[in-house]
Amino acid sequence: MKDYLIYTDVSTDIDPAVVKEKDIHFIPMNYTIGSEDRLCEGLEDDELLKKFYQGQRDGDLTHTSQITPQKYIDAFTPALAEGKDILYICLSSGLTKTYDSARLAKMELEETFPDAKVYPVDSLGATAGMGLLTEFATEYRDAGMTIEENVKALEDIRLNVNHLFMVEDLMYLKRGGRVSAATAVVGTMLNIKPILIIDENGKLVTIDKKRG
Repeated sequence: MKDYLIYTDVSTDIDPAVVKEKDIHFIPMNYTIGSEDRLCEGLEDDELLKKFYQGQRDGDLTHTSQITPQKYIDAFTPALAEGKDILYICLSSGLTKTYDSARLAKMELEETFPDAKVYPVDSLGATAGMGLLTEFATEYRDAGMTIEENVKALEDIRLNVNHLFMVEDLMYLKRGGRVSAATAVVGTMLNIKPILIIDENGKLVTIDKKRG
């Protein structure tokens, strides 16, 4: 069986000890706090993450940037040049276009490395859900699954991972186009919080609203 590496997004919520033990690799992502541009490479210091979220609470302009095809090419090329294949678990295509970027990179890389295989897997989820899939991927690999078998297993189980959560600040949902400006303003004034899920298409859906 040909050796393959497992990659995921830096937005994946996964225990750093598991990352090191299971040889999980991250795709870097650019983000901004106020006017300061930064690069998140995974396993960042907790203080940097606290600064990012505190910036959100303080009203600073904080946002992430979509990963470009070139970023994937740069990240995957060293492993492919060593003869290894790539299995990449990415943030839901219903939340970002990074899956499309990864597929474009796949086509270019497989032309450059004709014997290589690059498999982007749409998690249809986020954060902890992506972390679960990534851990499953490492278990399947360590159990001897080929990369093709691993991809199929992940695609078969991804909809068994459920996301249910709420948010404190509606303004970031508004900024991302998830709720209207009017809904965000009224909801903030009345202290109404949406209860959200990620549906079978990987998109955010409001299923209820609660005050408090």
